[in-house]
Amino acid sequence: SEEDRPYIEMQRRQEQERARMAMRPMASRARVILEVIGQWELQPNNQFLPKKTLVIEPNASYRLLSTDGSSSEGRMNIQIARDSVRGISQPHGQMMIYDETTGQIGTLWFEFTGEGQMEITDMDSTKYATRHTK
Repeated sequence: SEEDRPYIEMQRRQEQERARMAMRPMASRARVILEVIGQWELQPNNQFLPKKTLVIEPNASYRLLSTDGSSSEGRMNIQIARDSVRGISQPHGQMMIYDETTGQIGTLWFEFTGEGQMEITDMDSTKYATRHTK
C-alpha cells in the first residue's frame, strides 16, 4: 500500500547499507591472481543474452560492461582451488564481486580451459566462453 512505501524503501536502504558494511573488510583484502588480470571478452552460451567485457586490474578492481548498456564495477576477491591433473595445474575457483555503486554482492565461478581462455558461470547458471584480449 501507499503508506507502506516509505517504510519499505527505508528497510531496503538499511539492508544495502548493512551489505556495504559487511563487504568493506572483503573489499580492503580483495586479491586476484595473475592469470585473470587483463581484459576478457565473454560470449554467453545463450545467443539471446548480451556479450560482456570483464576488465580485472592488478589492484583487484574490476569493471563488467555489457552490450545491453548495463555495467558493474568495484572490487573482486578470488578464492582459488588448484588441482594437479596430469601434472597440469589449471586454476579454477570463484570470483566474489562487490559492486561499489549498488552494494550488490555476486559470485562468478571460473575455470581455465586453455591458454588465455576460461569458462565463467554466473549466478543465473549462464556459462560464458571467455578469451583474454589485453
